[in-house]
Amino acid sequence: MKKTEYTDFGNLIELGAETTLKFPKFLLPFRTDQFVKKYNPKTSLSLAYNYQHRPDYTRTIANMSFGYTWKGNNNVTHNIKPVEVNLVRISNLSSEFADWLKDKYIAYSYQSHMVSVTGYNMTFSNQSIQSKRDFIYVRYNAESAGNILYKIYQLGGAPGDSGVYQIFNTPFAQYIRNDIDFRYYNVIDKNTSLVYRIYA
Repeated sequence: MKKTEYTDFGNLIELGAETTLKFPKFLLPFRTDQFVKKYNPKTSLSLAYNYQHRPDYTRTIANMSFGYTWKGNNNVTHNIKPVEVNLVRISNLSSEFADWLKDKYIAYSYQSHMVSVTGYNMTFSNQSIQSKRDFIYVRYNAESAGNILYKIYQLGGAPGDSGVYQIFNTPFAQYIRNDIDFRYYNVIDKNTSLVYRIYA
């Protein structure tokens, strides 16, 4: 079977900018002085923008996230993102490239869409820098995307177009995701480790 490939070299332009602000406290409408002393919390605000212009498409990617991070203890770190929005806009998609994308896994990356995420992340590690002993690393992640927007549609009784729901004329993703990454590091010597990993 002949493998079809698509290649179009020409003028390529890519511009991007990203900025992050971190505050050594929780930006909340109530006092958190005792929490600050005990858990070393931080608030972060990130903005990013990327512009790509290629012979076969033009794509802009914008990202905004707002979240909180704090230490549960010396081994545990918590991170909550009440709001994270990713917006992808595609224009000037050539017919040749569109045909090449058909039935490919990456096709969704070349469609305009929005992902609005609320998420929680917990990381545990009992690694000691001074000690060359075995240690455990665990990372748990939970996130929900588009479900609040979907509930607004339900309350308003607005049907989606062929199962697709939109905001500002842009389809938005909807899903619930949980994953856990467990690793056990068996330290043999200062240069060698054997790692057992389970990811689900």
